[in-house]
Amino acid sequence: MTITTYSRGDFTLTADDHCGSDQVTLTVTRTAPFTDDGVRRLNNELADYGAELIAGSVAGRYTLYVGSEALDYDPGTDASAVLTATVPR
Repeated sequence: MTITTYSRGDFTLTADDHCGSDQVTLTVTRTAPFTDDGVRRLNNELADYGAELIAGSVAGRYTLYVGSEALDYDPGTDASAVLTATVPR
């Protein structure tokens, strides 16, 4: 197992690469509401895994996607949140 962690401002992205598997578990932990710049920086990192965080129609809500598949949802109602998704390597 290889774990890679990226910390960027108010969020941390952890990529847990399951050795011998064709999957990676992504965990996004935020400690404050996402900002436009934070989402841009996070998406730069998520792109390596074919994932993207997309803002919802209501302010503060975000969904983690791989392709057109929604994998986790952040309603934006708490000061912090954790989003987790397992994606193909």
